[in-house]
Amino acid sequence: MATNTPMANRYRAFISYSHADEKWAKWLLRSLEAYRVPRHIVERYALDTNRLIPIFRDREELASSGDLSATIQNALTESTSLIVICSPAAAASRWVNEEVKVFKQMGKGDQVFCLLVGDPANSFPPEVLVDTDGDGIATAEETEPLAADPGSDADGKAGAKLKLISGLLNVGLDELRQRENRRRYRRLAFISAGSIAAMVIAVALSVLAVVSRNEATRQQAVAEREAVTSQQVTDFLIDLFRSSDPFVEPGTDLKATEILARGAQKIGRELQDEPVVRSRLLSTIGKVYMQLGFYDEAGTYLDEALATEQSLVEPDSGRLRRINIDRAWLATETQDLLMAQDIYDELLPPVSEGERLSDVVAANEDWAALVNDFGVLQWTMGRYEEAIVILTQAVELNTRVYGDVHSSIALTLQNLGLALQEAGKHDEARRVYERALAMQIEIDGPDHPILTVTLLGLASTVRRLGDLEAAKSYLAEGLRIAEAAFDAEHPAIGYLRNGLGIVLYKLEDYERALEVLDRAGKILLKTKGLMHSATGANLQHRARVFVAIGKVAEAKELYEQSVRSYEGSLGPEHPEIIGVYAELAEVLAKLGEIEDAKRLYERAITVADMTLPATHPYAISLSEDYGEFLQRVVAK
Repeated sequence: MATNTPMANRYRAFISYSHADEKWAKWLLRSLEAYRVPRHIVERYALDTNRLIPIFRDREELASSGDLSATIQNALTESTSLIVICSPAAAASRWVNEEVKVFKQMGKGDQVFCLLVGDPANSFPPEVLVDTDGDGIATAEETEPLAADPGSDADGKAGAKLKLISGLLNVGLDELRQRENRRRYRRLAFISAGSIAAMVIAVALSVLAVVSRNEATRQQAVAEREAVTSQQVTDFLIDLFRSSDPFVEPGTDLKATEILARGAQKIGRELQDEPVVRSRLLSTIGKVYMQLGFYDEAGTYLDEALATEQSLVEPDSGRLRRINIDRAWLATETQDLLMAQDIYDELLPPVSEGERLSDVVAANEDWAALVNDFGVLQWTMGRYEEAIVILTQAVELNTRVYGDVHSSIALTLQNLGLALQEAGKHDEARRVYERALAMQIEIDGPDHPILTVTLLGLASTVRRLGDLEAAKSYLAEGLRIAEAAFDAEHPAIGYLRNGLGIVLYKLEDYERALEVLDRAGKILLKTKGLMHSATGANLQHRARVFVAIGKVAEAKELYEQSVRSYEGSLGPEHPEIIGVYAELAEVLAKLGEIEDAKRLYERAITVADMTLPATHPYAISLSEDYGEFLQRVVAK
């Protein structure tokens, strides 16, 4: 029987499956990586983390030699558990059977778990049914696997996920189910306790007093007139709260967080008989909190807005869609990618082969925003070519809705530029960013906070094209605007300082680079958390500086933290993690840890093969770097 002690293995689990079942493999990977182990279970069993990461999922066809590749062998060796997706295709797969056989021969037969997605009569691979002893030697008995079945007439997806997790953690299934129930009850209790009510005019007056003192008397009269109907009052308040958002109206007299806090306190005491007003007001507060970088607060109010809207006898479908668009964007920002994908799966219509997403949705503001946000999710998940296709369609859709010049078009161009940049298409990215920047300046002027994101992307692109002085100039301009518009610890300032630190490193100004990166790291750690790719990138860049100044041991520690951050947020098979694997490998080689360095380099190449086209500049340079690395090792 497995124990609950922390495992030394690199992977929490290895997912074995036939490529015919890739859809199930992707769902399972997202579900496991997104799961948070309950705190009391972590403490009771002294687990080293509350995450089920990393998970290894092989996406490559194996060689025809009959042997598993070295990468697969290593991954099986370094995996605590094996999850087999059982289907007729898996039962007939030579490679699934071989992976199960090898894993059991390692003496880990009690850590094989099954996800049944086909008929039980013909879905279990033969090796799954073979019983082995503690040394991995097959016995004469046949085992009867206890499989999780995601079918609607069996465990269901949620039940199947929990059943597998209970096996991975070796805790009782009932204990996990009770945790899920408690979580739902807490949420319902919170929503019930926050079923609130109206104080619309007082909220209006308190916000007006700080947002625009000169207009207070006139706006009070407007508020009183609009209070005749709840709909009119709601529209008025939404405009007020939007005016506190620096992305909409820079230069407000009072910090937006203070305005929102006052409004939220009053919402908590009033409007009991106005659920429509409450739904719209909560969603507005949540969206403004999100724009300001306060993600926990944003999630609280958006979830409450959704629950309030759903409780109505006749929920407004457009309002539900807008709330969910914001929830999906928030999930992408906080890298809860499973949740984001699930929301988009519910919102987006099916697209047949040969159709384009932009052609099957209505040409209106909601759908234009939704297609844009879905494209952003694709590049966040490392699907850069898919993101380029979707965001190009989003630009076309926004143009049909708004005309040739509009802030929404500029925003979508900005996102397209990032996708092109990550795909290695830097010249195209620069042209797109420059178009977005020119449009934003034409619409909002040269000092609007929205420019900060475009300037950051443009700086990153020109830096990769080798124009360091231009990159430095763009970042300095972005920081000037951001520091005038945002709190000192806004994530936008963290991102911009991180970019400036990279440029200073490239310019070999190592002392200033470390100073700037350290300041950026504190902001990103506070606002994004340790398990976020922005924090991982900051740790990686600081490690690069330590390598440059000869502090290799310190660099190793930072690189290892960076790996944990990347894997905890994006998973171990995301293209953003390739560089940190390869750079840590070089550091390990400098410290004489050659075998570990080789394994990391091979892992980097495997992820690159899985996620990047062979023509991607980084995929090419990585193979060349590895060849040089092997030559150096042989020379030693």
